[in-house]
Amino acid sequence: MRTLVTSTVILAILTACDAADADGVGMDGGSTTSRSGTSGGEAEDTVEQEATPRELPPAESLALMDSLRPAAQGEANMTSTVWSKGKGKVALAYASSNTCYLSEVHGKLAAETDSVRVWPENGVWYAEGKGEPSSFSVNCFRKEFAARDTSQGTDGIVSWIRDGDPVGLGLVRKLEGQSLRRRVCFLTEISGPLRDAGDGVALFQLNGGWVLGGSRGELSPGPARASAVCATWVGGAGGPDPAASELKWKQGEAKKPFSLESFHDLPCALTRVSGNFGASNAWVGVWREGQRMFLGGGTSSTSISGAGRCLGGALVLTP
Repeated sequence: MRTLVTSTVILAILTACDAADADGVGMDGGSTTSRSGTSGGEAEDTVEQEATPRELPPAESLALMDSLRPAAQGEANMTSTVWSKGKGKVALAYASSNTCYLSEVHGKLAAETDSVRVWPENGVWYAEGKGEPSSFSVNCFRKEFAARDTSQGTDGIVSWIRDGDPVGLGLVRKLEGQSLRRRVCFLTEISGPLRDAGDGVALFQLNGGWVLGGSRGELSPGPARASAVCATWVGGAGGPDPAASELKWKQGEAKKPFSLESFHDLPCALTRVSGNFGASNAWVGVWREGQRMFLGGGTSSTSISGAGRCLGGALVLTP
């Protein structure tokens, strides 16, 4: 299914999102917001010269390896890992029982050859970056939370290509008999270049449906490709809220905590990445600190921005 929304409309949506989010905080082209601070939501911001990949604690690394086998009763439903430059293609989890997506992006995405990607292949999810990205983070959740939708392809991945129409990914909510099917969608791939304030990829909701697309600025060809995966929860109360409010961040702002509803380790993900990723310390992402989920980023270059959603539901992350 394709939407009739044009790339011009997507650019207008991205611009409107940033404008609506403006609260008097100016753009700061010379600092990188660190992810230090308390878990209670008080941000303590410092200036860094380099973007440092977030290293996972041993418990999360072990949980990631465990995700290559079926889940046992009572085990965590989500695992996280960081891909760093030089690692090559990294196995993440069984595709039959997991859905994986991007949660943070670090480093340059300014060339046609720069990309970050997660995808299923021969029954296993993999992560790989190419070109200049220094690292990116990936979350994988088990099908006990929501089952990956493969109606638009055997692997469930749907892509938007530069200069193509934005791609419709299906209704956010759909009643089938007595069951309410709730669709949640996540970014899985970003291919550069992103080197202009108007360059970006976005996964947004329009007229009750999910839409994937991209935009370009005046001085750049814009991103070559963006991909997403969707999963479906079938049932009553207690499932994810796919229409949860989108949180927006732009350069110059401190990291932003998601709402109080995100206290309980919910599936949170990037829904928009835009701006000039021409600096090696450029980054944007969604991450966990203590019991809170945050959205933020930074760069020593010109402006970047991002958005994300916490989709709700009872989900347990590895401590």
